[in-house]
Amino acid sequence: MHSTINLKILYILHLKASTLHFSDVLANTIQLGSSVEKPFSSKLEEEARENLGISEKISLFDLKQKIPETCDETVSLFLQTN
Repeated sequence: MHSTINLKILYILHLKASTLHFSDVLANTIQLGSSVEKPFSSKLEEEARENLGISEKISLFDLKQKIPETCDETVSLFLQTN
């Protein structure tokens, strides 16, 4: 039982790390804020995509264009409900 719990915890931590990494890649791609860190390798990006189920067919360029639009839509929805 302990090993099953440990595996679940490791899986969750792995997903969190992948989410954080891919979010950092996106933030750097759309030049949101500034980062003094060096970019991660493309292998890490590929692994993060795979762990999160993000298709390689979706380019960072496409995401770069879609994120501000989605953000604006989300903000306007919140403003409508209040």
